[in-house]
Amino acid sequence: MATMIVKKEAQAREPVPQKPEAITQSSVFGEDGTGYEGPDGGDFACWNCEYFDQDTVSCGQKEMMAKSKRPKIESGRVVVHPEGCCEYVSRKSTAEDAKEREEKKD
Repeated sequence: MATMIVKKEAQAREPVPQKPEAITQSSVFGEDGTGYEGPDGGDFACWNCEYFDQDTVSCGQKEMMAKSKRPKIESGRVVVHPEGCCEYVSRKSTAEDAKEREEKKD
């Protein structure tokens, strides 16, 4: 009888969700491995990321460069859309962004 109680308790427990070890497995949305989504997806934008280069419209984040299947420029940077988004987003601070915009005006 005790065995049956243990068995019922074991069946009632929900499985513990397993967290992926790293993004190397696959992304939930977007491109496998990087999570890159074009302008219609994602919560952030490439244009506000420290790895985004406005002149070449590309991303220089090392994991993105290594794993992405997207087109690349000569330097190996990944061609992205300014309003795209990926798993490696690293947002610029407002001060950094403002300074960069001022420098580009000059």
